[in-house]
This record gives sequence, structure tokens and C-alpha cells, in this order.
Amino acid sequence: MKGRDLEKTEDHGLEGRCGSGWHFMVLAAVLSLVISCGYTFSTGGEQINPHIRKVYIAPFKNLTSEPYVENYFRDAFIGEFVSNRRFEIVGRPDEADATFNCTIKSLITSPLAYNANGIAIQANLNATLSFDFVENSTGNKIWQMANYSIAQNYFVSSAETLFSQDVTKQSGLIKLSYDTAERVYRLLTTGF
Repeated sequence: MKGRDLEKTEDHGLEGRCGSGWHFMVLAAVLSLVISCGYTFSTGGEQINPHIRKVYIAPFKNLTSEPYVENYFRDAFIGEFVSNRRFEIVGRPDEADATFNCTIKSLITSPLAYNANGIAIQANLNATLSFDFVENSTGNKIWQMANYSIAQNYFVSSAETLFSQDVTKQSGLIKLSYDTAERVYRLLTTGF
């Protein structure tokens, strides 16, 4: 029986194993397209001078009336820089090759949806921020972005206490800060 199966495979070759052979042709075409396009995976930051390894993330400036929002954003950016491992985060500017700065220019909260009693059940946070990445030895700006705007919706607590509403707003701010850090880091490291 083994001889007969082997003989059958030898008689039909690749066509016998893959139907009519078109599977193999499609696979070969897809592979040649991927290879010919030069598609590669990148860790990011290749356009930034490779000698810039150590980064200080300066305390963020908060020009809004929202207390502590600068801490949410700074913590999110520190986490993003650390998780991507292109740069080493240092605790003082004199230890760094470059400094990352941010100014939170505005943070507007507005209701999006109301319940039957006219109480907001969903709100929108809209932040506008400016960033720059400065080489410490020369003072030259490696990268900058002014007036970057991002929004995040969140559900307002159904409890009518101010504490409950603050907790849900805080969750929205944390989500907004992490989304901002992820997107801005990607823009920084791809040169946009």
C-alpha cells in the first residue's frame, strides 16, 4: 500500500497535491510581490541620528484648568518611549542626548449624549498639545509638532456624585493620554 501511495504521488506530482497547481502559482505571485515591494518591519527612529540614545522627558507644561493632566500625559509618554526600546529614558537633562517637551494648550470637555432627564451620559475630551524633541548638545530641534489635536469619548457615571463623574473623566483622560503618546511617538519616529 505504501508503494501504491508513493506511486500515485509520483504520477501526479505537484498538481496531484495542490489540486490543479494554481495554489502554488498564487502563492508564488504573492511572495514575489511582497519581496519586490521591499516591505520590511521597522522599530522606528531610523531617521533620528543614531547617537541619540538617551532621552529626558521634561515635565509637561499644563496651560489648562484641569489639574494633574500633565502627569497623565507625561506618564503615558514615558511608558511609550520605554516600551518601544529605541531610546533609554533618563532622569535628568544633563544625562540625556535629547529632551522631549510637551505643552498641553487646551482641554475641552463637552457633553455628547443625554438621558431622558437631560443629564449627560457621554462626554468628549478634546486636547490640543504641542511637542518638540531637542538635541541637548546643539539645542537644535530634531522634530516638532504644534497644535496636535486629539479627542476621546467617555461615558459619564450614572451616579450623580461629583466623585463618580471625576473618576469616569479621569479614565477618559488616561485613555486620551495613552492614545496620544502612541500616535505622537509613531509620528516622531517616522519623521512626520
